[in-house]
Amino acid sequence: MENPNQSNLKQSFVEEEKSKVETPVSLKEGDHQEKQPSKPKAYFTRWDLIVLGLTMFYSLLLVFTGICIQGGSTSIMNRKNPLALLSLALGFPSIDVKTSGFVTLALVAVYLSLFAFAFLFERRYAVINHKKTFSYPQILIYLGTFLLCGLLSVGLACLIQLPGGASSISASFAFLGQSLLLSLLVYLVFVAFVASILLIFVNLIKIDKPIQSHRENPDILEEPKDLDVAESFEDNDTKSSIAPSFAYGETTGIPQTTPVLSKNDPSSLALEDRTKVFPGLSQIDEKHSGVIEGKMAKVDITLPLLSEQFQNFLAAKEHLYYDLDTLRFFLAGFGTSHLSILEGLSGTGKSSLPRSFAKFVHGACVFLPVQATWRDKTALLGYFNEFSKTYTETDFLKNLYEANYNPDQIYLFVLDEMNISRVEYYFADFLSILEYPKEEWKVGVMQLPYGFLPPALLENGKVKIPANVFFVGTANQDDSTFSIADKVYDRAIAIDFDKRNAPFVPKGKSDAICLGNSQFASLLEEAKENPNYQLTPEDKEKFMKVTDRIYDDFGIAFGNRILNQIETFVPCFVGLGGKKEDALDFLLTQKVLVKLDGRFEDSARQGLKNILSLLEEEYGAGAFSRSETEVRRLLKRL
Repeated sequence: MENPNQSNLKQSFVEEEKSKVETPVSLKEGDHQEKQPSKPKAYFTRWDLIVLGLTMFYSLLLVFTGICIQGGSTSIMNRKNPLALLSLALGFPSIDVKTSGFVTLALVAVYLSLFAFAFLFERRYAVINHKKTFSYPQILIYLGTFLLCGLLSVGLACLIQLPGGASSISASFAFLGQSLLLSLLVYLVFVAFVASILLIFVNLIKIDKPIQSHRENPDILEEPKDLDVAESFEDNDTKSSIAPSFAYGETTGIPQTTPVLSKNDPSSLALEDRTKVFPGLSQIDEKHSGVIEGKMAKVDITLPLLSEQFQNFLAAKEHLYYDLDTLRFFLAGFGTSHLSILEGLSGTGKSSLPRSFAKFVHGACVFLPVQATWRDKTALLGYFNEFSKTYTETDFLKNLYEANYNPDQIYLFVLDEMNISRVEYYFADFLSILEYPKEEWKVGVMQLPYGFLPPALLENGKVKIPANVFFVGTANQDDSTFSIADKVYDRAIAIDFDKRNAPFVPKGKSDAICLGNSQFASLLEEAKENPNYQLTPEDKEKFMKVTDRIYDDFGIAFGNRILNQIETFVPCFVGLGGKKEDALDFLLTQKVLVKLDGRFEDSARQGLKNILSLLEEEYGAGAFSRSETEVRRLLKRL
């Protein structure tokens, strides 16, 4: 069953009066990255706005109360109104004040609201800057603000009353005191009435849901009803209740129970506050005040200009030189798959390409050197430490979590030397999840105990993989690495880096741009839907002749996944300024011909020659240069 407080937490970040973690989570990795433009902070949470609204309501009630109880010839309201009668019942004397008395009352009401606003602003400023909200210096600031507002209101009131003399000042402040006491009484009654109605209403809605407990480290856990728990037993004439120890499972309404022999046993204690269990994720919640950032401003750019300006940026600013088709393959891959693999010779710019692209579009690049010891997803997502009762958070998890707060900023997670361990082991969950519909892209982090309030965006112990997150793996091909399984290649766009390009002088714009993921995705989607960029039936027929021949000679065929990738990759590549033949040539090489590597039977020679002949017959000599080069390389090895 879903936590009753979970939906409220998603809509409003719950402020907690605790010490703030000193070091904020960084979205960027390494000193080489440029400082990104700072984003505006939301200084007021929903709780702050509620407090401000209640204060302003009281200020209005204060003025209204003064109008109702004011006596004398200038009385506005009927003397028999309910508040006036209540004033007489409480023994308040009738005071005849002039206009200046009402001005005094209005000044106090205004400065009361101003103090509430200033107090909340100062407190939020401390939170955002990771300071204690009730430290000694902060308390002095709050006190100074209160005194300033009080002195200003009283001082201005006295100045207004000076022409009337001491009697006028005395009468005005007596009138102010009556109004304050009576309005406070009415305010408390009204708030209690509204709160009781809300209490009944909310509990009627949630009548079938359990009540959550927010106690930290209870000595004795209450035994849930309707659970079969073992009977207590006696040990050395002392009874030890067997309390249920909440197992770390998704909340189902009925927690699992495990006998606990002693209340002092750490396993018998419930998890502490989320800021202690998930310090990094909680700090990210505070940093963003629970507010999801909006879309970035659009830039005036097209896909062909994007690829050309990116090439110029690499050459002019990074001194990196790539041919234009390689960059088109890289960018078109984002419209086809959220996993790209850059493989080939060391020193050809595999790691630099995604890092530079993040700088070019003002995105975020999370650099993760893969270790040989990585065996499962805990290497990426971390794990729960049973001894310390805290979750060991990784940079990967914290940045993936923060990406949900910045849905329009492009995030690149670079798995450097991804095949130094087996990709299908530590990345298995992601390979499967990325095949689901995007609304189901959620990876399990931790099974949460019943009643525990997790960080705001950790839903049922799962973190969402947002659409603005892309994974880029770099792979070297040597004896120190594992071969990448076909299941990984089939789900990714793989690009070979087999040579270094000669330096050149860039022509045209080379400035970085602030490209949001929504605009980037929209440009790629427009290319996919453009009939001029899509494969025609004739294009498909010619290409299928080649793939059918490969199947007849080698038994290697396209699956539906690869066919879908071809349908989306080709229009994106053409939209970036490339040619259909170059895109098909690239996909044929990377998706099919690489699987022929290692075939040394005699029949393979004739089959490879048949492929060369058919490519020349259908497309012309040199049209599929990458495929022809790969086939000739395979022929030399036979």
